[in-house]
Amino acid sequence: MVVGGLLCIGIGFAVIPLAGKGMDVTYELGFFRGLLGFFIGYFAFRAWRWHHARPSADWVGWAEIPALLAVVLFLICVAGTDAEILAPLLFAPVVFVFAHEKGVVSRALQARPIALLGAWSYSIYMIHFMIVELSYWGITALEKVNHQQLRIMVPGTGDGLFSTIGHNLYWGDALYPVYAAAVIAVSALTFWTIEKPGRAYFNSLAVRRRRLQPAE
Repeated sequence: MVVGGLLCIGIGFAVIPLAGKGMDVTYELGFFRGLLGFFIGYFAFRAWRWHHARPSADWVGWAEIPALLAVVLFLICVAGTDAEILAPLLFAPVVFVFAHEKGVVSRALQARPIALLGAWSYSIYMIHFMIVELSYWGITALEKVNHQQLRIMVPGTGDGLFSTIGHNLYWGDALYPVYAAAVIAVSALTFWTIEKPGRAYFNSLAVRRRRLQPAE
C-alpha cells in the first residue's frame, strides 16, 4: 500500500501539469488528480492514527493558527499559478493538525452552528451548483419576459469574462448572502429528508447482510 500510494502520488504530480490547468483538471486527467489526493489523504490519516494513539504533545494545538495562516497565504500567493498542484502537500499536514482538535480554532469550530454546517457539508457540496444553475435559468427567463438585461459581463481571471447579476459588481456581492442562505436552507432540508434517511437505510442493509452471513 505504501509503495503503491507513493507511486500514485508521483505519477499524479508528473501527469497533472500536462493538462496546463493547474489543479483545475476534471475529465482530462482528473483520475490522476483523484489518486494523488486520495493517497496523500491516506498517509495523513495513517500519521494521525499513529500519533493519536500516543500521548499528544502540546505543539499540535499550538500549530492550528500557523497552519491556518499557511493556508490563507497559499491561497493568496499560489492559487491560480502552476504551483497550486502542490496544495495537497500543504493541506495534508493541516488536516493532520486539526484532526487532533486540541487548539483554540478547533474549539471554535465545535460550536453548534459550525458543527451543523459540517454535518450538512455533503448536501451543501451536492446542492450549491444546482442553485447557481437554477438562479441563472430564472434570471434568463426574467430577462426574456421583461425585455430587460439583468446581468453584465465583467473581467474574470486571465482573459475571461463572467456574468454578474445587476448593473455593477456590488449588486452581485449583495446577493452572495442570499445565495449562501438559500444553499444552507436547501441543504439542511435534503440532509434531513434524503441524506440521513438514505444513510440509515443502507447501513441497515449492511448490518442485515452481515447477520445473514454464515459464521466461519
